[in-house]
Amino acid sequence: MKKLVLLLFIVNITICYSQKPSQQEDIKNTLKLFFKAIDKGDTLTIKNVVHKNFRGLTTYINSNGNTVIADEVSKKEFVNIIKTKNPNDSWIEKLTSYSIKIDGNLANVWTAYTFYVNKNITHCGSNSFQLVKIGNKWKIISVIDTRRRENCN
Repeated sequence: MKKLVLLLFIVNITICYSQKPSQQEDIKNTLKLFFKAIDKGDTLTIKNVVHKNFRGLTTYINSNGNTVIADEVSKKEFVNIIKTKNPNDSWIEKLTSYSIKIDGNLANVWTAYTFYVNKNITHCGSNSFQLVKIGNKWKIISVIDTRRRENCN
């Protein structure tokens, strides 16, 4: 009986842990698609990975030392930003770390990043993404990022 209980425990642990990496990989892949679409100016992919109620915000500390929260951007506004990007410009956001938390159909992803325009570092900071799982697809419902120009190795 003890062996059966131990076997069931091991199988249960294995099943639980084997599901987490696939969800985390799905979330990472959603973010990779998002950033690749930004660089390519691919509004169709943006529309597919971003939820209809998407909101984007930016916060930074200005030259006076005051915290600024930039205007909120809707999905439509974000798509228009990507649509008007110069196709000859390269916008690469390199994510340098991921911290992913999942609870059912809700995920939070914290990433550090460095942003490049035409191979030149323009700024860096952190992103906080919120994603919701609809069916079998993760959609980005919101993001807030920090921006700074110093210490962007």
